[in-house]
Amino acid sequence: MDFKVTIPSGDTYSWKKTGNLWSLNGCREGWKRFNRTDGISVCMKTFLARIDRYDARVNKCQSMGTDQIGVASVEESQWIHEQMMQYEPTTNASFAFWTDVSFTENCKSANFCNNFTWKDGYTTGTAALNTSTNFDCKCGANYCLTVAYFPGNTTKTMTSAFCNGWGDGYVCGYNLKKSV
Repeated sequence: MDFKVTIPSGDTYSWKKTGNLWSLNGCREGWKRFNRTDGISVCMKTFLARIDRYDARVNKCQSMGTDQIGVASVEESQWIHEQMMQYEPTTNASFAFWTDVSFTENCKSANFCNNFTWKDGYTTGTAALNTSTNFDCKCGANYCLTVAYFPGNTTKTMTSAFCNGWGDGYVCGYNLKKSV
């Protein structure tokens, strides 16, 4: 048996049965919940579209009452990467989804990859941006963060890319407490 409720906005929420108990994860139907180390819970969803970052943020994420969300952990970046790979990008070309971050330093700074601004208002920290494991930091003026597939380096799940370029998709999300 499935137990779902649809609220007046049209969003659907599902209850999950575990043994004799029912629980509500709090996210809209089709969205994934992450409980972050800072105590904030967020819900995320990926979307496939050939799109620029601004259009993804304003005309897609914000128009559905969400944000272009930041990535707070390696676990989140790996989940986004797995979702992205379900769209079956060709194995000989890079493939990237826009997330939230703008780098604030220029390439002359030794700390370029550590100087950025989360704009969603609830993502903090640098746990997702580990250059030794999952973050392939590219330095350039006006660079932003993407979750990406690299044909030559499949261990990395994130990179910095030119903010005014085109992406293959985007990631929206919302703070679960803020949305209630």
